[in-house]
Amino acid sequence: MARFLKALKGLQSLDSTDQENAPEVQSQSIDARQDQPGDDIRSTIPTDNRPQSAASQTMVMPEQVEPPQSEPSPDKDELVRKLTQQLTIALKQRDVVADEMLKVREKLESNDQRHEEEIVRLRDSVEGHQRSAKTIEIELKSIESELRQQLIRQQDEFVQRLGEVERQMLQQVERPLPTVTESATDAELREFQAELRQQMVREKEDFVRRLAEIESRIAEQAKSSVAKSEVAAQSNHNAELKSLQAEIHQQMVRQQQEFAQRIGDVEKQVRKQVDAPIAATESTPPVMGKSAIRKAEIFKPLPSRLEADKQIPNTDAISTAMKLLEDPAVTHQFEQLADAVFGHIDFQNVNQPEVVNFGTCCPGQCTSDLVLRLAAWISRQGGDVLVIDGALRQKRLTERLGLRTSPGLFEFVRRETYRQDGTFRHKESGISFIPAGKSSFVLTTSESDFVSLRDQLREIAKTNPLILIAGEGPDLSTSWLLAQIATKTYLQVELGEASGADVRAAVDCFLRQGCEPSGLVAMNALK
Repeated sequence: MARFLKALKGLQSLDSTDQENAPEVQSQSIDARQDQPGDDIRSTIPTDNRPQSAASQTMVMPEQVEPPQSEPSPDKDELVRKLTQQLTIALKQRDVVADEMLKVREKLESNDQRHEEEIVRLRDSVEGHQRSAKTIEIELKSIESELRQQLIRQQDEFVQRLGEVERQMLQQVERPLPTVTESATDAELREFQAELRQQMVREKEDFVRRLAEIESRIAEQAKSSVAKSEVAAQSNHNAELKSLQAEIHQQMVRQQQEFAQRIGDVEKQVRKQVDAPIAATESTPPVMGKSAIRKAEIFKPLPSRLEADKQIPNTDAISTAMKLLEDPAVTHQFEQLADAVFGHIDFQNVNQPEVVNFGTCCPGQCTSDLVLRLAAWISRQGGDVLVIDGALRQKRLTERLGLRTSPGLFEFVRRETYRQDGTFRHKESGISFIPAGKSSFVLTTSESDFVSLRDQLREIAKTNPLILIAGEGPDLSTSWLLAQIATKTYLQVELGEASGADVRAAVDCFLRQGCEPSGLVAMNALK
């Protein structure tokens, strides 16, 4: 538009310049006429030779000459017309733009007002939420205090109930058992035996019933606590309940053992009284001797050790390990290893259970050869040893013994089978073996697997105080779990294959799990 205005102003200035130049041209033409001879206006008027007086002299005005008109230019007019049209259009566009700007300004003002109202509304909403949050926090604190008071009351009731049960147990234990006189007859002894049996059954039923009542009460309290509380203190309460339940169970087991021991003492007294007449008079009828024998068989105590009846299908690996120990150098090496791991102990009389886990520093390796040879050396020293294949990924030792499809460590930790179903024994060497299992899964470091494996190893240690675990690399969760359960953990180093960085990385991996390895075993030195 500015360009159009500039062009229009140029045309207007051009027109004014033409008009200013027109009088100059007219004056020049008049002057030219005056200068020409014979063109004087006075020469046209007839004169006489008479002298004219001054009074009769007249003035003749020069004739006005009209300025020459400039010829109209059609291009110029067309240009002016176009510029005028463009100027008109530009002015209209300016008006439209001004209207649009006015509308936009009004819309922005309305949006600003709406945003201000929205900000005020959000501020009010935030204040309301803050007030409600404070109210909820106060309610949560009151609920938490109420739940704590309720838990304290339940704990007091449980302790009181436990005290009552303990007093009842003490009363039952301290209750005197019926005595047998030295002159008792066979019928009286039989009657006394039947009475003891009935009393033992009643006491056992009473123990079981009381234990079931306490467990049901604990379960109900745990369920009610979980339903009423979602706070973090509930987990601590459940742990306390579980520990109390375990303590009650252990106490009842001890009471049963004490009661069984007292019954056993009475049975010994009965057997002595029955055997005494038989030894004194050999001419008495043999009926008394048979009766005494039957009673002795009835009260015969169970053996302290239950050996596995299942045999290892393939014993070539064990035989190879036993033959390898015939070399004095190899025997000396494993003797040094056993001294470093167990110390100077008598393997025939082991009082403190030892659960030793052997892992590797590099993934993809296992310790089956090392563990099997160490177990063979312990068996040569007269010790009973149990080997567990903890390599749930490779299962190399399990396959070598022909137990790839048998249940084992994974199944009895996950409670999918009984531990006795997955325990095998080699009669010649006395080595017991638990395979890795037939499952393709591995154990984790979860609380359920940890508690289950710990309880299983405690039961195993009652009959097998020496337990060797053949593990694998530090990159598996099963290796971490076994290291957490075992009393000692040693890492096997394949000299020439594992570098110092690999050893440090493996040690750091176990340290991050809270397990500090007890030492390193160089495998090449044992080959």
